Amino acid sequence: MREVRLLELRKNTRGQTRRKAADGLLNYVSDRREMIRYPEFLAHGWQIGSGPMESQCRVVPDRVKGPGKRWDADNAEAMMALEAIHQSRLWPAYWQAILN
Repeated sequence: MREVRLLELRKNTRGQTRRKAADGLLNYVSDRREMIRYPEFLAHGWQIGSGPMESQCRVVPDRVKGPGKRWDADNAEAMMALEAIHQSRLWPAYWQAILN
């Protein structure tokens, strides 16, 4: 369905630059068909936008870098991994994997 819309967009695009951009978009989407399953993701309640991920890229390091916190590189990476597990609400799955 998405590709049909993109083909229609490309067909109706005028101008060499715009047509080239439409071709690039069509090729990009076609190459990633298996990864772009938005209706399925939305049915699971999963985020499909980049905003939550970009937000977490700021939040996790900020939680680890708070006042008075000192970490060497190895421990900082471990603390950020634990904070990411906490933020993603995956503690039960994490402990189940560790204990099995």
